[in-house]
Amino acid sequence: VLPIRIVAQHVCAVNQSEEDSGTFSPFLAAATATALGAAGTGVELQTHFGTDPECRAALLAHGVPESAIPYDTDHGNLVNQTFENIHELEMAAERDLIEQYEREHGTAVPYPTSYDVVLGRGNPSQSWPGNLKLAEMIRDQEGRHKRAPDRIAKTAITVAIMAAVQTVGGRFLKRAEDGAWHEVDQDVAREKIAMSFRNSKRLARNDAARSSHDDKEG
Repeated sequence: VLPIRIVAQHVCAVNQSEEDSGTFSPFLAAATATALGAAGTGVELQTHFGTDPECRAALLAHGVPESAIPYDTDHGNLVNQTFENIHELEMAAERDLIEQYEREHGTAVPYPTSYDVVLGRGNPSQSWPGNLKLAEMIRDQEGRHKRAPDRIAKTAITVAIMAAVQTVGGRFLKRAEDGAWHEVDQDVAREKIAMSFRNSKRLARNDAARSSHDDKEG
């Protein structure tokens, strides 16, 4: 699925006046936060009041055409076909984009998804959603990995985490010099996870050393 960013939510209060905004706005803001969760951070909430034509005109002024409104005001019904048509068009556009990319770049991956783990140094890689999920799994298994009696047991934990990433459609990707993304082989993916465990242990030791030093200074 193509990655998207939600920038605004439009809510129409048909046959209501702007004087009622004090009643609607807190409720709508809370509903937006609940429905979108983390994806709703920074989303602008636009509320439109007035008659149906006035609300449609307000939406059009913000670039939302009537054809995109899945609601039949004459009969008071949702027009599900609108959703289906938009979804079909989006899927067709995505397929065309992937096919074009494959023609130009061969087997390269067009773009990482939020489930993918990207290899690389620095904050852009570490802050990628898939990397954050991997870091959470590393923290959850850190104690078990530390108690593992031998290398075979540690490798089994590493393989299980790699499988967990791949089960939800995640891949381990690395960017080539030409800017294209490529899936790395299993050995490189396992080494990425093993390195994450080593880095986690190193950070824990550094934190313990700083804490001990602070205690002595105090």
